Amino acid sequence: MTSYRDVLRQTAVVRLLVSAGLARTASQMQSLAFLLLAITSYHSPAKAGVIAMLSILPGLLLSPLAGNALDRLRTSACVIADYWFSAALLAVMAVLAARQALSFPLLGILAAVSSLTTPLSQGGTRALVPALVPRPLWNRANALDSISVELSYVAGPPVAGVCFAVFGSTATLAATAAAFGLAALPLLRLGNQDPTAEKTKTAEERGTTWSGVRYVLGNPALRGSALSMLISRIGFGALTVALPVLTLRHLQAGTSAVGLLWATAAVAATASHVVFGRVNTHQTERRWICLGMAWAGAGMLVVALSGSLAQALAGMILLGSSQGPIDITTLSLAQRRTDPAWMGRSFSITQTLASVGLPLGALLGGGVAGTKGMVSAATASGLMLGAALLALLVIPARQDQAAQDQAAHADALPGEERISARRESD
Repeated sequence: MTSYRDVLRQTAVVRLLVSAGLARTASQMQSLAFLLLAITSYHSPAKAGVIAMLSILPGLLLSPLAGNALDRLRTSACVIADYWFSAALLAVMAVLAARQALSFPLLGILAAVSSLTTPLSQGGTRALVPALVPRPLWNRANALDSISVELSYVAGPPVAGVCFAVFGSTATLAATAAAFGLAALPLLRLGNQDPTAEKTKTAEERGTTWSGVRYVLGNPALRGSALSMLISRIGFGALTVALPVLTLRHLQAGTSAVGLLWATAAVAATASHVVFGRVNTHQTERRWICLGMAWAGAGMLVVALSGSLAQALAGMILLGSSQGPIDITTLSLAQRRTDPAWMGRSFSITQTLASVGLPLGALLGGGVAGTKGMVSAATASGLMLGAALLALLVIPARQDQAAQDQAAHADALPGEERISARRESD
């Protein structure tokens, strides 16, 4: 019988989780700092939307290159490189802001540059989890990893918002730079505990950078999961615009109610990850992904149809509690059905592809929000339910039995032996 304690006994995993939590909080701080800077300095929501897109799109285009680096080099070193690069860039932006020299075109350029190395940490963190943790602990490790994401949503924006309001843009950018710098420190001590330190350059790894895209598109499980997650993220993005409009104009509640609704969803999501991390999802991944997305769509529909703040809170609780099945099972599916030689490229591409759905959804949600936001929330629900149907149609139900046996044997081995055995079994 495995438990979360078994995961936390492994110091390498604890260091990874601490590092990822700090970096994800810093990333949320950075996103809000960029938006607040654009709105307060250039007085244009449209320019803020441009900055949001520029902070994601270039990294998406370069995610295959980042994935190739993750599969060729020590994964932890690639993640550290991204954190240090982000810290240095934000420090430069803080200096420019202090000197009143951060014009809108320059902010756009630097926001785009900041996204270039993001796939290294997004894909690298996810790729390190199955390398550090034996297969029986994957779901629990994925749950803890996903909880750090939820906590970053709770901590990052409030910290950035208060810092911006009290100390200004320069201090906010500097604090975000410091957070990225601190995130690199736990990984520096990972050292030889990183089983990706010695990577054998197989024929597959010497393939072209874009071979990672072909691998993801040619893997039915990864392709189906990535498409369904992209649609679901567009739905979430639409809700980020719909919820404030619906709360303020339809429910006639204050701005604090918007924060209360998101905080409620985050608490429910954290509880969902803890509980669902105990569930064995082997060979039932598609079922759980479909159920989780349908569950989330139902929660969004309750929000769209709510006539009071209490009903909206109930909808957000439903939405938050669906995140355990979605997040944990999606990660476990990718880990189980990806060859370790392609783990970096696979996670870099799929994680970055999913993240671009949020700004796309925000653009869509803003376009159909209407006067009360109900249409936008209903659109978000429809997209989430559509993602559930798509997952049912395009994700294979089961993995090939021979591949299962080979993977199960390999994943019983530690560290480097596990990676080598998985490669030899192909």
